[in-house]
Order: sequence, then structure tokens, then C-alpha cells
Amino acid sequence: MPAGAGCIATLKTGDRAGERCGRNAREGSDKCGTHRHWIAPPPRCIGVIRAGTQCTHNGESAAVPTCARHRGTARTVDALGVDVLALPPCSRAGCRRGITAANAHNECAHHQLVRAHRERHQQRVALFRKIHDAYRAIRPPLALGVPLHAAIMREIQRVSMRVFRHLIDFGVEQSEENIRVIAAIYPPRDDAVVIEEDRERHELWNRLFNGGGAGAAAPNTLAGIATSRQSVHASEVVQQAARGMDFLLKVKIPSGWDDESKVLGELKALWTGQEHAALHADMRAWWNQKSCFTTDDYMYRKLLTGLWTYVKSEENDGERRAELEKRMFQECSEAVRMCCQGHTNRLVNVLSGFVPGVEIVVPQPKGEILQQQFALIGAMENLEDRTRRANEVIAELGLTAEEAAPWLEAIE
Repeated sequence: MPAGAGCIATLKTGDRAGERCGRNAREGSDKCGTHRHWIAPPPRCIGVIRAGTQCTHNGESAAVPTCARHRGTARTVDALGVDVLALPPCSRAGCRRGITAANAHNECAHHQLVRAHRERHQQRVALFRKIHDAYRAIRPPLALGVPLHAAIMREIQRVSMRVFRHLIDFGVEQSEENIRVIAAIYPPRDDAVVIEEDRERHELWNRLFNGGGAGAAAPNTLAGIATSRQSVHASEVVQQAARGMDFLLKVKIPSGWDDESKVLGELKALWTGQEHAALHADMRAWWNQKSCFTTDDYMYRKLLTGLWTYVKSEENDGERRAELEKRMFQECSEAVRMCCQGHTNRLVNVLSGFVPGVEIVVPQPKGEILQQQFALIGAMENLEDRTRRANEVIAELGLTAEEAAPWLEAIE
């Protein structure tokens, strides 16, 4: 093309949308440098729809100027001529739809929905920021230039999201007064507790991934868990979880057993029924979760694979495997809507009572802990050992003589 000829590309946005570019084309090309990769849009279908307006779909090509639906039709713009009605065009650049309803922005129905969705999203972002700022406002002032600890920021975001979901899910008026009232229902935890948990968690995972083990558990493990009002992020719980996770990560996985279709597919075949759809969706989502405790660790996937491999390895003991599958279903069901650590702790819970040294890591009623511990005690052959361990469990849980009597009788 001779130098100085205009670029043939058309603009998509701005006040000149739909017009020619206007810049000089590059030598040997019909387009300028900006539009060197521009491809001419396909022609608009010349078919006429039942309403008497031109079809808004693209034609197949310059040789076949109709879409697949109107291929071969006699109702075309050329055939009907001036009888074809024209709707006012949508104000969005490049849109071929006509205005289907009167609106302030002169947009078609599709772009009205797009605008409504964007505005709703912007409103919700503004609401979350307002809640977040409300929590920041009630905090004691910091010295100039001193940032909040990252763990404290995450805690503020956690409680802010709970208030946000409360306002959205229950349709509460999003006034500043309501935000203050609901924020009082979800107070953030003490800064010292949050920072200490964050420090312990990092220290724990550094030891775990560096091969140093998870360390020893506190001596009052069972009692602490049975009466704990803390979350799954408490120190004893994190240490208990690490022991179980260390066990699962060391399970030898046969070749091909870590495939999604192998693990999730077999569990879906085991837990059938439409009522389990939410459970399988949750497990699939966490299976694909790249980062849990560290970047790209795929921790839930690794633990679930190790756990399912361990359960299947009990094929020679049908009763034990059935109990493991039942426990696994219960724990995975209860993990739905939990955080990453809640999900991983629930997987570790399955091992409690089956693997020595692995205890319950998620708070449970005393009755459930007793059942699981006494199931392990009942497998001991020596009566003296059974009695000694039973008394230890009873003492740790703080049972009265009346509460302990039936359990002691069961192991005699």
C-alpha cells in the first residue's frame, strides 16, 4: 500500500467508536502500528427476525452474509428493503443490539444487566470497606508510621467478612448504626492471641516441612480439647494436627493413586446421592486449592490422598475399614464451609483411635472423645494396661466417679 494511506481499522471505544482510525498505514500494510494485528469484524447477518428487525448476529463470511440460523432465508434486508424496522442502537461501542426498553443510559437489555452487576459489585465493595474501616476506627491508635501486624489485619478482615455476610444474607439495612451493632456481635480476638497463634503456626510449619517433626503435645490434651472454647488455631490443636499431618504425608502413595479421578472419583462412588452434592463440591474445590499454609503446597490434596490410601490399605480388615470410611464421611461433611486449617484438621481427626499418637484436633463433646479413646483401649490385650490407660483418659477429661463407672466396666 502506498505510504500515507489511512489505516483501515475501526475504533472500538471512545467518542469515535466505529470510525476509521485515521492514522497513516505502515509501509507495505493497510494498518498502522497500533492496529497491525487488527482483524476486520465479520459482517452483520442480513437476515430479518420475526419482529421485523435485522438480526444482530454475525454473518458467516463476506460470501455468506447470514448467520447459521438464517442461512438460505428469503427474509433479508436486501429483499425487504425499507420495510425492515430499525431499533435505536445501544450506546455501548460495537454493540449491535437495539434498545429493548427505555433507560437513562440508552443501553440494550444485555448491557443494562452488565451495568447493574457492576454497580452491585461496587456497592458491596464499598460496604466491606466501610465495615473494615469501622473495625479500624475502634482500635487504639498506633504511633505514626507503624503498620498493623499482618496477623491483626487478617483478623480484622475475618470479622469484617462475618459482619458483611450478616448484612447481605439477612437483608439488614446497611446503615452505619447497624454496622456498629453487628460488629459488636463479632469482636476481633485480642492482638496478643492473634500474633502468638501466627508465630506458632509459622514455627510449626517450618519444623514440619524441614523434617523436624511437630514436637510434643501438652499433657492435658484431651481435657483441653473437650473443654476448649478456642478455634482450631489454638496452640495444642495446631501441634496435634501436625503429628497427624506428618503421618499422612509419609504414607506411601502407589503410582497413579494421587489422580483426581482416582481419589475424588472413588469417594463420589462411595458416598452417592444428591444430598452429598455439596460435600463433593467442597472437596473438589479444596482439592484444587493451590495454597493452604505455604505457596503452592496443595496441602489438602496431599492429605486427602494420604488418608484415602491409608483407608484402602485396610482391605484385609473389613470392619476397621468400614469404621474408617464412616469416620471419614463424618469429618469431611463437618468440614464444609471451614477454612483450610479446619479442613486439614478434620482429615487428621479420622486417624484418632486408629493411629497411636494421633488425637482429636477439633473440639468435640466428651462422649465422642470417650468412645474413640475406649475403642483404642479395648484393643489392648493386657487388662492392667487397659485399666491404666482408661484411668488416664478419665482423669484427663475430669469425669466424676458416676460418669466413669460405665466406661470402666466396659473394659473389664
